Amino acid sequence: MPEGAVEGYAWIKFYDDEGFVDNATAYIDDVRFEVEGVNLIANGGFELWDGVGTVEQSASSVKVYPNPFSENLFVSGADYDQIKIQNMLGQVVFDSEMQAGESILTSDLEPGIYFVTVLKEDRILETRKVLKN
Repeated sequence: MPEGAVEGYAWIKFYDDEGFVDNATAYIDDVRFEVEGVNLIANGGFELWDGVGTVEQSASSVKVYPNPFSENLFVSGADYDQIKIQNMLGQVVFDSEMQAGESILTSDLEPGIYFVTVLKEDRILETRKVLKN
């Protein structure tokens, strides 16, 4: 760690009406830290911890394009069988079984930020943030 650096941890837990939810997704984009009155912004470089050890993230070849998009959205670089799109509130606005190479018609979506999740056999391969014009 660089001289003067401070190490800290944040835990995110999700709850519903029945209690703790042990399987949820949190999307974190920009994080602001304040140390001795100085604001710092971090864009990435986070370590994910599952309570037992670190979770390794491998480089993904999944591409979601164009970004930003207006009508059609494309996914390439992976063998997948399902695409989900969520809005900023976490609401699923698109969920379809699809094969690689098919375009996603997004004319029903309002302009804004969305999260595209690419799945294979109910396993998440990648989630990408995209912007609709």
